[in-house]
Amino acid sequence: MKPIKLILNAFGPYAGKEVIDFSRLQDKNIFLITGPTGAGKTTIFDAITFALYGEASGSEREKTSLRSDFAKDSDLTSIELWFSLRGEEYYIKRIPQQLKKKTRGDGFTEQKSDAELKNPEGKIITGVKNVDESVVSILGITKEQFKQIVMIPQGEFRKLLTSDSLEREKIFRKIFGTEIFDKIQRKITDEAINLKKEIEKVQEGRNTYLRSIKCKDIDDELYTMINAKDLNITEIISRTKILIDNDEKLEGNLNKDKENLSEIINKINEEIIRGQNTNKRLEEKESLQAKIDEIKEKEQIYLQKEEHLKKSRKALEVKNLEDVFEDRKKAFIRSEQELKDAIGKEIISLERFNNAKKTFDKEKLREDEKKLLNIKISEVEKSKEKAVIYETKRQEFKSINHNVRDLESTVLNLKEEIKNSKLELDKLHNEIEISIKCEGDLKGIQAEIKDRERTREALLNFHKQLKNLNSKKTKFNMEKQEFYNIEKRFKEVKSNYEEMDEMFRKGQAGLLAYTLKEKEPCPVCGSTEHPMPAKLIKGIPTEEQLKSYKVLYEDEDKKYKTKLEDLKILNNEIENFINDVINKCKKEIFEEEEIEVKDLNKIILEKGRENTEKLNKLKSNEEKINEIIKGKHVLIEQKQCIEKNIINNEKLLEEKSKRHIDMKGNLEAVRECLKSIEDEFGGEVKSITNISLELNELKDTINIMRLGYERAEHEFNESSKLYSECKADKLAKEKNQIVVKEEEKKAKDEFKEKCSTCGFNAYEEYKNSYLDEKEIEILEDDIKGYTEEKTIINSKFNSILEETRYLIKVNLDEITQKLNTNKLEDKSLSEKQKEIFSRIDNNKSNLKEAKKLTEKILTKEEKFKVIGELSNITRGYNSEKISFERYVLAAYFDDIIEASNLRLRKMTSGRFELLRKKEKGKGAAQQGLDLEVFDNYTGKARHVKTLSGGESFKASLSMALGLADVVQSYAGGIQLDTMFVDEGFGTLDPESLDNAIQCLIGLQSNGRLVGIISHVPELKERIDARLEITPAKEGSKTVFNI
Repeated sequence: MKPIKLILNAFGPYAGKEVIDFSRLQDKNIFLITGPTGAGKTTIFDAITFALYGEASGSEREKTSLRSDFAKDSDLTSIELWFSLRGEEYYIKRIPQQLKKKTRGDGFTEQKSDAELKNPEGKIITGVKNVDESVVSILGITKEQFKQIVMIPQGEFRKLLTSDSLEREKIFRKIFGTEIFDKIQRKITDEAINLKKEIEKVQEGRNTYLRSIKCKDIDDELYTMINAKDLNITEIISRTKILIDNDEKLEGNLNKDKENLSEIINKINEEIIRGQNTNKRLEEKESLQAKIDEIKEKEQIYLQKEEHLKKSRKALEVKNLEDVFEDRKKAFIRSEQELKDAIGKEIISLERFNNAKKTFDKEKLREDEKKLLNIKISEVEKSKEKAVIYETKRQEFKSINHNVRDLESTVLNLKEEIKNSKLELDKLHNEIEISIKCEGDLKGIQAEIKDRERTREALLNFHKQLKNLNSKKTKFNMEKQEFYNIEKRFKEVKSNYEEMDEMFRKGQAGLLAYTLKEKEPCPVCGSTEHPMPAKLIKGIPTEEQLKSYKVLYEDEDKKYKTKLEDLKILNNEIENFINDVINKCKKEIFEEEEIEVKDLNKIILEKGRENTEKLNKLKSNEEKINEIIKGKHVLIEQKQCIEKNIINNEKLLEEKSKRHIDMKGNLEAVRECLKSIEDEFGGEVKSITNISLELNELKDTINIMRLGYERAEHEFNESSKLYSECKADKLAKEKNQIVVKEEEKKAKDEFKEKCSTCGFNAYEEYKNSYLDEKEIEILEDDIKGYTEEKTIINSKFNSILEETRYLIKVNLDEITQKLNTNKLEDKSLSEKQKEIFSRIDNNKSNLKEAKKLTEKILTKEEKFKVIGELSNITRGYNSEKISFERYVLAAYFDDIIEASNLRLRKMTSGRFELLRKKEKGKGAAQQGLDLEVFDNYTGKARHVKTLSGGESFKASLSMALGLADVVQSYAGGIQLDTMFVDEGFGTLDPESLDNAIQCLIGLQSNGRLVGIISHVPELKERIDARLEITPAKEGSKTVFNI
C-alpha cells in the first residue's frame, strides 16, 4: 500500500483544504517531514490512519477531537486518500462525527460519522461499518497490525520494548490474533472447574442420602458412622443392608399377630351389629305409637279445612267478574282526569298563541332601523383600515429610531475598542520576544512520570483487587449465616414432617370409618352394617395436608442442599481469587518479597503515598517548564487573535457607519407617511381597539335584532299549531268519557248477580271465602297429605307390632368394652408395623440412590484426572511456567527478535542483541515473554530498561521494523510498501544516526516509501525530499521541497 494523494479539510491544525500529493516524490522513496512543534507533522500520519481505519495513529488521540480549531463554522471536517495496492488505485473518504452549522436558521446540528470507498472497478461502498470491513479485507491486516507495521507513532516507540510480560502478551494478542488459544485454555479450565463442582455436588447428594438412613436407637454404631464428618461409604452400605434384613423379619412376625387379632375383633363386631338391630326395631315401634296419637289430635282441624275448600272454589268463579268491574271503574276515573287535563292544556295554549302574535307584529316594525345600522357599519370598517396602516407605520418608526440610536452607540464603541486593541497588540509583541528565549527538554522527566504512573496504576489495581477479596469474604460470611438459618429451618420442617407422617399412619382406621356410608359395604370386612365405626381422632392430618407438608419438606431440603453447594462455590472462588489474582498482583509489584495478605493493604498505601509524592514533584517540575513553553504559544495566539479582531472591527465599523446613514433616511420617510394619515383623521387618529369595539357593538345590535325576529316568527307558528291540537284533543276526551261510564255500570250489575247465584249473601262473606288458585292447591295438598300419612302410619305400626312381639332390649356396653380392649392392642401392633415399614422403605430408597451416585462419582473422577491435568498445563502450572497462549506467542516473539537483531547489530556496530529471557524466574508468576539485552562488550545480559535514551531508541526502532517484517510475513502475502516513523532521532550520536538512516534507506531500496518526522539538522542534510509544514494564524500549510 502506497499513498498517492491526501486531502485534509478542516483537520487538526489545517484550517481549510490542504492537498498533499505524494506522487511528486517520484523515485525518492525516503522523505522528511519538518516544521515547528505543533505545526501538524504527526497530523499527516493521523489523517492517513483515520482515512483507512477511522482512528488516529497515536493511542492518545481521539477521533472526536480531530476537527481544526481554525476552521470556519461552515467548513466540514473530512479526509480523502488515494492509494495504490498491487498496481491498482483506491479512493477513500471519511467524515468524523462533529457539529456543523445548520443550513437554515442559527445554531448547530450533529453530523454523524460517514465513510465512502471506491475500488479499481469503480464500485462505491458506503457506510462506516461496510468500509471498515472492506479496508481490512483489501489490506489484509487490522488497524492494530497496521499501526505496528506502517505507522510507528510518537510516544509509542518504547511501549513494545519496555512492556512487562503481561502487557507484551496483550499487545501480541491483538497483533497476531491469538485470542483463540486463550479461549481454549479458559474453556478447558472452566470444564475442569465445572467437573470438580459436579463431583462435589454428587458427593454431597450421596452423603445426604446416607445421612437420611433411619437407625437411631436401633444400631448405635451405624448412627455414629452416618453422622461423622468423613463417611466410611463401604461400611455404611454393608451395615445398612443388615439392618434392612432384620427389619423385614420383624415385619413378618408382626403381620401374623395382626391377622389373629383382626379375626377376634370381627366376631365381636358381628355380635354388636345384631344387638344394635334389635334395639333399633324396638325404638321404631315406640316412635310409631307417638305419631298415631298426634294424627288423632289433628282430625277435627282437617274437617274444617275441607268445608273451607268448597266455599273457596265458588268464590273463585265470582272473582273474574269482580276483576272486570274494577277495571271498568278505574277506566272511568282515568277518563275524568284526562278530560280535565285536556281542558287545562287548551287554555294555556290559547294564552301562548295570543302573546306570540303580539311579539311577532312588534318585530316586523324594526326593519328600517336595521338598514341604518348596516350603513353605519360600512363607515366604521373603512376607518379601521386606515387606523391599522397608521399603527403599522408608527411601530416601524419606533423600531427604526431605536436602531439608529443603537448604531450610533455601536460606532462609538468600535472606535474605542480598536484603539485599545492596538495598545494591547504593542504590549503582546514585547512579551512574545521575551518568551521565545524560554525552552527546555522534557523527555527525561516525562519518561520518569510514565514509569511512576504505571506503578500507580498497578498499586491502584492491587488495592481494588484486595477490596474485591474483602467483599467476597464478607459475602461468604453472610451466606454462611444464611445457611445456618436455612439448616435450622430444614431440621424443624423435617422433624415436623416425620411426626405428621407417623400420626397420619396411626389415624388411618378413623379416616376409613369417616368415609363409610349406611347400606354400603365396608372396604375392609364387606359388611353393610356399621354398628361401631372407629372414631376420627382429632389432630390427625389428612392425606392432602401430609402431601402439602411433604412438598414443603422437599422444598426446604432443596434449599438446604443448594445453599450448601453455593457456600462451597464461594469458598472455591475466594481460594482461586487469592491464587490467580492476589498472588499474581503481589509478585508483579513486590516480586519475591514475602508479605502476608493481611499486611498488603497497609504496605500498598505506604508505597502509593511514596510514589505519589515523587510523581507530584515530577509533575510540578514538568508544569513549570511547560508554562515557559506554553506561554509563547498562548501569547502568539493572543496576538493573532487581537490582529484578527482589529481587522474585523475596522471592517465592522465601516459597515455600521454606512448602515447608520441609510437608517436615518428611512426614518424620515416613515415620519412623512404618519403625518399624512393624521391629517386625514383631523389631527387625532382613533385607536384600532376603540374602532373595533364600536364596530363589534354595531354588529352585535344587528345580530340581536335578527335573532329576535327569527325567535318571534318561530314562536308564532309553533303556538298556533299547538292551540289547534289541544282543542281537538279536548273534544275527543269528552266523547270517550260517555262510553266508559256506560261500561262501568254494566260490569257492576253482572258482579252482584253472580254473588247471589253462588250463595254469598253479603260482599264480606264472599271476600272471606276467597282464595286464589295457588292457595286452593296448597290447601288441597295439605288435606291430601294428612290422609295419606294417617294410612301409612297405621299400616307400619301394625307390621312392627307383629315383628317385635318376642324381642328383648340388648345391653351393648359390656360388648363394646371388650371390643375396645382388643382395638387398643391392634392399634399398638399397627404403629409398630408402620414404623418398621417406614424405616425399611426409607432405608432401601436411600441406599439405592447412594449406590447410583457412587457409580456416577467414580465415572466423573476418572474424567477429572485427565481434564484437571490438562487445565494445569494450559494455564502455566507446569515446570516451564508458560501458558498455552504464551507458548504460541513466544514462537512469534523469537521471530521478531531475530528480525530486530539484524538491524540492531548494524545500528550499534555489533554491540547489542535482544534476547528472550528463557530462564525460569522465582515464584509462580507467568513467564515466557520477558525481554533482555545482551552486551557483547561486557559479555552479560541485562534488562532493556537499563539502556540509555539513544540506545533505547535504536532498540525500539529495530523492534518496530522487526515486528513489521514478521507481521507482514505471517499476514498471508499482504503488500505494504509504506512506513512512517515519528520522532526519536534527536537522542542519537552522529555514528548511531548514520546507522539508523542506513537501515531506513535499506527499506526504501526494496521499493518501500519511508516518511520520517524529526527536528535533527543532520537528517535535513542527508535526505533531499522534504515535506515542510508552516504554521500560521489562519492554519498550517504544507509544501514539498524536492
